Amino acid sequence: MVDRDPVIRRLIISVAKSTADTEVVEFASAESLMAALPQTIAAGDELPALIVAEMALPGMDGVALCAWLKMQPAVAEVPLIMLSEDGSEEALARAFSAGAHDFAVKPFASHALLTRLRVSLRMSAAMNAQRIAERRINTELQLNRAMINSLSNMGEGLMVIEKQQFTFVNEALCRMSGFEAEELAEWPNFLQLFHPDERDRIIVNHRRRIIGATFESHYRTALLCKNGERLDIEFAVAMLTTPTHNGVVCLVRDIRKQMELEQRLRYLAEYDALTGLPNRLLLQDRLQQALRRSARTGRAIALLFIDLDGFKQINDTLGHAAGDDLLRQVSSKLSEGLRASDTAGRLAGDEFIILLEDFQNGGPDPSAVAARLLGNLANAYCLPGGEAKISASIGIAFGHGDCDTPELLLQAADSAMYKAKQAGKNTYVLLRAEDGDAVQA
Repeated sequence: MVDRDPVIRRLIISVAKSTADTEVVEFASAESLMAALPQTIAAGDELPALIVAEMALPGMDGVALCAWLKMQPAVAEVPLIMLSEDGSEEALARAFSAGAHDFAVKPFASHALLTRLRVSLRMSAAMNAQRIAERRINTELQLNRAMINSLSNMGEGLMVIEKQQFTFVNEALCRMSGFEAEELAEWPNFLQLFHPDERDRIIVNHRRRIIGATFESHYRTALLCKNGERLDIEFAVAMLTTPTHNGVVCLVRDIRKQMELEQRLRYLAEYDALTGLPNRLLLQDRLQQALRRSARTGRAIALLFIDLDGFKQINDTLGHAAGDDLLRQVSSKLSEGLRASDTAGRLAGDEFIILLEDFQNGGPDPSAVAARLLGNLANAYCLPGGEAKISASIGIAFGHGDCDTPELLLQAADSAMYKAKQAGKNTYVLLRAEDGDAVQA
């Protein structure tokens, strides 16, 4: 309150006290208020909810004070009641032109003043609540924009789907797919963005979400890019339900590099790094699967255990690089002539395995395969350190799914291989896993 008349000030204070939670701060001049208000703002103290000012103040009058207040952003929206002994149209026009919200002519009844104060305070409270709500909304909008920008910067795509149409997509999704946001917004159905192989699954999940049923909320799928390429993605979905929105919000992550890495890791876990053949882990799995099929069909399987003769000497004389090159050449020879259903693999060092299925049903005879391998492997090899010749000892074991295990079959083939070594090498020996009888080639 800024008024030079102490009687008026006391009247306003007594009227204001009848309004709950109201504190009145008095100023005798416009200059004193103008000096105090910036300090209040700088200190972060509570700002006035209502300003009452006399029009005919000494020095700067109330109209100039009102104009100054309206230029201060912190209090520009605070309601101001102008008090004046002059009730002319001209005085009224000057007050409202400066930004006053109400005008009261002295003298006035206390009940009339109380009504004006209460109305102005309610208006101030409503405006303050609106400002707080606007600040909260602006803060949330800024946070949402920052999050969306962060997702785009991290390469995470974002899409919002309502009534089977895109209502929002971020820049990262556009970069992934090659489509502009405007293009996607015009599509009648969001399914166009997904690869044809994935659309049935996507629409089933989408329908389940809409009706409130349980659905997959995190899974892998694929998009169909503008250039026609398939883009494998990780898809995370959540319901979006607000008073104005009813749909789903989806996070999209490009997982092509991740899938390549996973494929590489699977390869390293299952294949020999030197030769590219299945390693011991994958061989045991394929052997287990072959025994299960044998149990169903009643057809025996054959396992050839191959150990190179003289490999250590080549390593010692020509070096390990020559030995590695020799193992790679041997691996190629082992894989030649095998059917897609057969498996050639490396156990360790210079030990290899060949698994034959359905050899009794028109397939290659294990003995004939062993004889062919002995002939192929006995050729000369051109190596980094010079030329070398080797041979091989081969043990052959036969197994049936109803009585054998991978371990038992491997032991039988290994035992037959050692018998071939003992027989002078460069030969093969057949051994049945169940009876241990050996037959030399």
